[in-house]
Amino acid sequence: DEDLATVIRTGIASTGMPAFKFQPAEVTAVVAFIRAGFDPGGTAVKVGSPSRGAALFAGKGRCATCHRVNGVGPRTAPD
Repeated sequence: DEDLATVIRTGIASTGMPAFKFQPAEVTAVVAFIRAGFDPGGTAVKVGSPSRGAALFAGKGRCATCHRVNGVGPRTAPD
């Protein structure tokens, strides 16, 4: 989880993944959403808020500009 959080906070310049200035709780929510399989009803992770993670993914994080989840996002990105 810390590796995911680091990538979210620092980005990966060579891939175009930007760094994000999220609050610690926001990073935790995004990691929880990823760990739950992008399923707001998922039970794989009990940390964070799946709805908050989904909101960050779709909103402030702009993750869907590079990543694809459940058919939403660029066609070139893996689902």
